[in-house]
Amino acid sequence: EGPFKNAFYEFSSGAILRRWNGKTPLERLSNMNRSTVAGTDFQAVARDFVNIKRTGVDESEFPTGILCVSDGEFDRSGKESNFDSFLSTLRNGGFSKNFVDNFKVVLWDIPNSYYGSPTLKFEDFADRKGLFHIGGFDPAAVAFIMGSEVKDRPAPTNSEELFEAAMDQQLLNKITV
Repeated sequence: EGPFKNAFYEFSSGAILRRWNGKTPLERLSNMNRSTVAGTDFQAVARDFVNIKRTGVDESEFPTGILCVSDGEFDRSGKESNFDSFLSTLRNGGFSKNFVDNFKVVLWDIPNSYYGSPTLKFEDFADRKGLFHIGGFDPAAVAFIMGSEVKDRPAPTNSEELFEAAMDQQLLNKITV
């Protein structure tokens, strides 16, 4: 419910909040006739969150995380990581410490060769709470990060725990070194 229901951000030289139209995922995807080709101004989402908060929307109405799908070009400026900059913008924009400390960011890198050889862009260390970096085309990791639990294991809190959970498979556990 609220201002973010059935919404997604479209990246360009900024970020534009768009609405999904349709009832099923297929209808929503089919009705989305957008094709923006530009940068991934990741920080524009944080700036927009702050602008929306300033209109009087309570922080309880905001999502507690974002999933950013990109082609490997997570635009970044300055010395801070995108994640640190994003959290700083939220903090400086009036979001509570609890909201900022528990915010999740999933950077889903789907590499392509349009820009030449794809390069991986890791944003921070694997044990950084609330930050996940995944690559490839399999959305299973996203479902797990967003709260699904597997084998009585709680949802991971960072990339390192995600890796450990992914490697905790019956077949892989039979391997001895």
